[in-house]
Amino acid sequence: MMVPNERTSSIVLAAAVTFCGAGSIANGSDRLQSAHTVDVVAANYEQLPPPTEPVTIRWNFSDGSEYAYDLRQTFDSVSVFPGDEPEEPTRMINLGTLEFKAQGNRVAKIVFTQNDTIIEGMPDDENSKRTLKGRPMVVPGLQEDGSMPSAQNQQSTLFRLLFPLPPEPLGVGQTATIPFQFPVNVFGSPLSADGRVKLTLTGLVYVRGKTCAQVDYVVEVDEVELPEEIATEFDFAMSGIGRYFFDIEAGRLVESSSAVVTSMEAEFPEEYLSEMADDDAPIDPTMSMSSDILIQLTSD
Repeated sequence: MMVPNERTSSIVLAAAVTFCGAGSIANGSDRLQSAHTVDVVAANYEQLPPPTEPVTIRWNFSDGSEYAYDLRQTFDSVSVFPGDEPEEPTRMINLGTLEFKAQGNRVAKIVFTQNDTIIEGMPDDENSKRTLKGRPMVVPGLQEDGSMPSAQNQQSTLFRLLFPLPPEPLGVGQTATIPFQFPVNVFGSPLSADGRVKLTLTGLVYVRGKTCAQVDYVVEVDEVELPEEIATEFDFAMSGIGRYFFDIEAGRLVESSSAVVTSMEAEFPEEYLSEMADDDAPIDPTMSMSSDILIQLTSD
């Protein structure tokens, strides 16, 4: 079967955006479980006595502040397009650095520099493993409370998955729930999937000489409202967990790990199927994609 190249651009249903712009999608009926969960909960440090007062977790973006991190992202994905056999799983590993640089007025820009991207599992044996270089990406406007200019911006959405900050001070064991929107593109229509992030201050811990707040969080996104003009079936779900350690006194992240699974299933409109078919045989209109992403940030 011939499938037009446009399917990777105008027909893409972006469900999990990585720094290098990949996406994924599939069936959103049940809660998803990442295979990388063990990597997130493995980060444990010496517990300190609980604070007597609720803890405020905020960045310090005073003039001249700069914080640098090593970033590693593992992105596993599988996709099935109408009329095709399921693809072999593909793994992409991003290695790079993430810097937070104060811009003035207690605001910072995020600078991501991609050093290496290793792609494994490509269909062509000669390209089953290849390394790509990327250009630096800059996302301005990070506030000290963790908010960014646009929740619909794909990059800012990803950063909110790495270190969501509680909107108010928390005592140990207390939780806060914040709304979360994830951008999805349904056959060219920019929409959003709605959900929530539930954060819990697990305790105070000692991390490489620093007193840090340990925050565990759960991400659930499963609500997409399609406009009546989009006549298609569309199911989407995202589930994730994360754990980060935040230096309270310095006002900076020390390290973070998050594991996020996305799943989506969509039914191609008839006009797309007619372009894909090269004979009169019927085509299953269902497209599905799924991903499992582990993102890890570490500092000195």
